[in-house]
Amino acid sequence: MQPHRQTELAQLTFRGFFEVVDHPVNGPARLSTVPMRLSGGPCRFHTRPAPLLGQHNHEVLAELGLTDSQIAELEADGVIGRAPAMSTVT
Repeated sequence: MQPHRQTELAQLTFRGFFEVVDHPVNGPARLSTVPMRLSGGPCRFHTRPAPLLGQHNHEVLAELGLTDSQIAELEADGVIGRAPAMSTVT
């Protein structure tokens, strides 16, 4: 079976193999979990969506000791950001 078609298997849905995670950009998505359940384990595998590109840049760089102005300079220079870098390959 092709991996992208696993959501069509009623048995996996019945056994709770999928969790719906609400992503702030893409909206709700059914994600697969681990293929087993542990009695003492968490009820949910995915507790939050994946972070957005650059979502934690400021917090991480500030923890590393950079000032707000240094972080702003990195953003202005295109070193960090919230969008994919544009390819310059021709």
